Formats: sequence, structure tokens, C-alpha cells
Amino acid sequence: MLQYKVDIKNSFVDFKGPIYRIGQPILNLVEDENYSSNFFFKKLIRGKTKFLNEKNLFVLHDSWSNGYFHWIIDVLFKLYLVKSDIIGMNIILPKNLIQFQLRSLELFPTINIIGLESWENAFCKKLSYVNFPLQSGVYDDSLYLAYRDWLLELIMSNSAFPIEVATNEFLYIDRQSDALRKVSNFDELHPFLLENNFKVAQLLKVDFFEQVAMFTKAHTIMGAHGAGLVNMIFMESGSTVVELRNSYPDGNNCFERLAKVFKHKYVPIYKKREDYNGDFQNSDVYANIDEIKSLFK
Repeated sequence: MLQYKVDIKNSFVDFKGPIYRIGQPILNLVEDENYSSNFFFKKLIRGKTKFLNEKNLFVLHDSWSNGYFHWIIDVLFKLYLVKSDIIGMNIILPKNLIQFQLRSLELFPTINIIGLESWENAFCKKLSYVNFPLQSGVYDDSLYLAYRDWLLELIMSNSAFPIEVATNEFLYIDRQSDALRKVSNFDELHPFLLENNFKVAQLLKVDFFEQVAMFTKAHTIMGAHGAGLVNMIFMESGSTVVELRNSYPDGNNCFERLAKVFKHKYVPIYKKREDYNGDFQNSDVYANIDEIKSLFK
């Protein structure tokens, strides 16, 4: 059994998660290529530093962890890897957490959260982090299957999990209120969704536990490339995931890889917009209606 927990002494932690050692060259132990060491030192001088001497102190997050995808697939997964330490665990996190983060942390009543404001750092006499060798969006099949079972059991046994949930075999993830990757021709797609009994869900408005329940009852989901697709991990193996994209195989293929882990059928639907500039992550998506209709015929 690999040991993923790494203990270090005398280190600083920024509220976004990067860790820096004392007396050594800067060591960024959290994957975050956008974080500047110069920014850290300026903040260390001008900001406020908390001194933490708590036992069983962990950092599991990075600057991407306020996104639903990274929270589910990275942070909670790392928590699974060190689940033997959960009792009495102290976790450093940003002070202002989002609803889905707070709700999911209700699954772990023995964990204490130490919140940092954006202007704060923490000096830790002893700190643990999770050294997992794969990058975000790249998965170890056996580990993620076991993680899914562990997390789903915790969620379904929680009193907040809705026992009676309507079955929606076809579920569409609506991003039209999001800032990025909206479907530019949604007015063409929407009638098809209604005609084919899709439940159209804006997940930002759905409670975390209700969101999980919705996906345990679905066998086909469709949506533009975005965090909501990570909920496929709660679906029964052998389900279908339809991803609306600007291009394929070019672009981010994390959901195709995730579908493979859980033995789902993955179907990419793509048609480049005339004004598509190659920015896969930030551009709106044009839904290929003819291909979608052919798929569901």
C-alpha cells in the first residue's frame, strides 16, 4: 500500500494552498503553475501570518479547488487517500467556502477547518500534504473506483441525502447562466431536450446532496464541457455521457478519461463555430443539432 501522506516541518502555507519551506529554495508542493514566488514573499511581508501548532494538520487544496470539478476529483479524493487520519484532522482552507464545499464537508464531522483570509498565510510547525503522482484530470482506475464507492456511501448514509428522488433517465446540464462555455445555439437545442424528456438542470442552484441524488437516477447525461459532468462518478457504470465540445480530440479530454474509468459510454458532439479561435476552455460551444438528433434517434 503506497503511503500518500508526507510530513514536513517549519513551512508556510498560502490561503490558496501553495506550501513553502524555510531555509531551502522555494518548494511549491501544490500543482499551481500560475502562483508566483515573488507574490508570496510580498504577501508574507505585507500580510498577516497565523502560527499553527495543531496536530494532524493537513493542506489538500490549491487555487483551483473552489471549482466543483477540482473539489470533487482532487480535494475529496486526497481526503480519501488519507482517510485513516480523518479523526481529529485539521485542514487548512480558504475561510470563505462555497456552498457545495461546506455541504460536502458535513460528511466529515470529525474534521476541523482552519480558515485563512485572502491576506493571510499560516506558519506550521508540522504539516502534512498528499503526494499523489498524477496530474488533475488523469486517473488511476482502481483508486478512483474505490474512492467513488467510499464517497457515495458517505453521501447516501447522510441525513441530508434525499431518499425519494424522481428518476430522470435523461439529464441535461444547463450552463446558460455561467460565464464560460454556454451553448450559443441553445434556442435550437432546447426544443429537442423538451421533446425527448430531458430534465434541464442548472446545477449552481441545486443543493450538493440533491445534485448527487439526481445523477444516481440518471443513465444518460449531456452538457457542454464543464464541471457538472464530473457527477458521472455517481452514475451506475455503463451509463452514457454526451459532451458538447468545440473540437475533438483537441482540447481537454478529462471527462472522456473519467468516463472510461467508470465504464460509461462517452460520446463527443462537436462542431466548430465560425468564430472559434482555438480557446477550448473559454469559448462558447455550438451544439451540432443534426448529430445529437441522430444519436438519440
